[in-house]
Amino acid sequence: DIWRTEPEAGHYLAVSASSLGDLYRDAGDYARAETLLREALGAKNHDLGSADMIRNALGDLVREEGRFGEAEVLLSETLHRIGISWQQRVNALTGLADIDRQMGAWRASEEKWNEVLDIAHAQNDRTTEAIASKGLASMWVSAGNLSRAEPLFRRALSILDSDRAAPPDQTASVLSGLADVYRAQNKLALAED
Repeated sequence: DIWRTEPEAGHYLAVSASSLGDLYRDAGDYARAETLLREALGAKNHDLGSADMIRNALGDLVREEGRFGEAEVLLSETLHRIGISWQQRVNALTGLADIDRQMGAWRASEEKWNEVLDIAHAQNDRTTEAIASKGLASMWVSAGNLSRAEPLFRRALSILDSDRAAPPDQTASVLSGLADVYRAQNKLALAED
């Protein structure tokens, strides 16, 4: 509320609105999160980088709700803006790659995940590399190609295990994906471990 009254506080309004939107989303209040993010996106006093962050958060939110067309428009708008930060480019690409995966567009999803991997390597960002490896692995599981998924899950797990600051939920997600691969291959003891 304070940032809304400050004409030069666009970035801070965007960060606060995006964080509060994430909190509402995590609490399951998607409608409230969407309202807040749309309000923040419509504010006149944010910079372009802040708008990218809000647009990506909103795109990710509506993607989670299965509103793929709307999410694709939002994420693509960010992706095609000149001067986008590499972090926001990664955020837009991961959302679009997941939409492609859910729509069965394997090649398009693979290309986007590989672009995220290229960015992660260029930026020497191991966490992003792990997230992209997991995303690409999940795409291969959805496509029914378990032999391509397993080494990618293992790579993501190796990266996360070597990083003390890695979010535990990322490690749990990779382990769950790897267990799904083993279960599908009828390697039940490995899946259970």
